[in-house]
Amino acid sequence: MRTTVDYQDNSIAVRCTVPRNKISDLELFIFLPPEMNLGERNFDAAQFLDLKSSRYRYSVSKVKLPLLKQRSGNSESRTDFPIFLKTFKVKLSKLAREALSVDDIERFVKTSQALLADLRDVPVDDNNRNEFRSADELCSYYAEQFAYLCADRLSNSNERASLEPLFTLAEQERDYRSKSYGIKSKEAQHIRRKEDYFCKSINLTREGRKLTVLREQVAFSISAFLSMLLTTLVVFYFQSGYGTFSFAVFVALCVSYIFKDRFKELFRVFVAKKLNKGRFRVRAKLTDFDGRVVGKCFDLAEFVTPDDHIQNVRGKGKFRRVDADESVLLYKKRYHIEREIKPGFSEIRDTLDINLSPLLALLPDISLSQLSLNKGSLAKKNYAMLYDINLIIRTNNTSVERYRLKVSHRKIKRLDLVKT
Repeated sequence: MRTTVDYQDNSIAVRCTVPRNKISDLELFIFLPPEMNLGERNFDAAQFLDLKSSRYRYSVSKVKLPLLKQRSGNSESRTDFPIFLKTFKVKLSKLAREALSVDDIERFVKTSQALLADLRDVPVDDNNRNEFRSADELCSYYAEQFAYLCADRLSNSNERASLEPLFTLAEQERDYRSKSYGIKSKEAQHIRRKEDYFCKSINLTREGRKLTVLREQVAFSISAFLSMLLTTLVVFYFQSGYGTFSFAVFVALCVSYIFKDRFKELFRVFVAKKLNKGRFRVRAKLTDFDGRVVGKCFDLAEFVTPDDHIQNVRGKGKFRRVDADESVLLYKKRYHIEREIKPGFSEIRDTLDINLSPLLALLPDISLSQLSLNKGSLAKKNYAMLYDINLIIRTNNTSVERYRLKVSHRKIKRLDLVKT
């Protein structure tokens, strides 16, 4: 299983590529700073599951271009065009981000033109006309955008003329799209919505189910039994000493029934914690566009004391200061992906979007100011207090990566990969 981490203003995105026919485990250890005072706030680890959402789809990182088979005249498939679009984006994105020289520019332009030619050579009839037009418009847009991305990567190069093929490709595709489909005023939003709808056949839906309902009922039953047992023993004790109909027995009955529900609630909380400790709380069944089950996922969130391996990783690297009062929140996810999935795919991509706003709001909102002399006059600089949130990701109990988030009370400032 492969993972990557990115961040926005108030959230992080953990992308996991999960192979089929294999059980894969993801463990995310979040070392929260003591300034949050989680002990005083009584923050429940299960609330973390409400801050997380997952988006599943088939991964196209290794898929071939199945559109080539349509040259023989078979245009009945409705899944080839979305697969081609995803593959098109993966290939051009990789070429654009790795471009470092004039040769890379030439390779990008030739690959883009070849892929667009493959798409536009597909036989089109009434069965696949709408799918072809959508794929053609989307691929044309992304060819333009990735050409500009490639040019931006090389914008610091002294050979300014070498960027001209990229600009020419981008302008050609924009003119082609304008004549064939028209340019919308908010094109980026239009393209994103159109792509989401167009690629729904390779997206996976999630049917969630809580696994704690039965455990809660078991805990409730056990707590009711323990509560009745305790109150009955108290009454029997007074009956044996003062008789069946004495005033002391009457008082004991009243007191026992007053506290019976309190005892039951205390026992329920205790037993429920024991039953849920280390057990998954949510199960998600993944189904594709045709309603076929692709796999299952299980989620768990709890406060833990990390094992020695994680503690050693936490204490290594450039940012190795460890605070004894750090709270460690563990999010664990297990994937069971079926062996038989859509033809052409071998992996599933899960994008975990974790909203950290409620956690960041627990940090003190401290504004710092500093005075300095600038060209003979006093200058005042204001900035927010920053804190460290350390992330350690362990996959399949073997591979470990560590990241550090620099955060303030309101937003994430920076994400660093810590080399250990």
